[in-house]
Amino acid sequence: MKAYLNLKSFRGESKVSSWLYSITRSECMNFLKARSARSDLVEEELLEGLPAGDGSSPDRLLEREGSARIVRALLDQALDEIEKRVFTLHYGDDITLEVITRLLGLENRSGAKAYIVSARRKLSRAIREWKAREQALNG
Repeated sequence: MKAYLNLKSFRGESKVSSWLYSITRSECMNFLKARSARSDLVEEELLEGLPAGDGSSPDRLLEREGSARIVRALLDQALDEIEKRVFTLHYGDDITLEVITRLLGLENRSGAKAYIVSARRKLSRAIREWKAREQALNG
């Protein structure tokens, strides 16, 4: 629909398929940016909407919310923006590395896989450091 509405803007300097791909890629990126901007709100709504019972006591909900905050802080602290985006698309949204490579226009030889390997290594180190700090504070 977006392409049809903007058909007048097609200048013929590339293939129609390339033009359509760039529109699709742009729309996907806009969707992902908008969704990540509202992810905190969605998480809070999900936590509030859980039914009452064993796993959703107020203490348990606070614990989950705290854990989510810690995970976000570790991601922000340990990863650069592209690693964070690749990591959350792959593990959070279950998108394949091949699709992420194309979606983000990654041109390195290994594509998104290189960013996943780097992100996992950095996160492992950040988690070890966080656990060591927690142990030092608590014991």
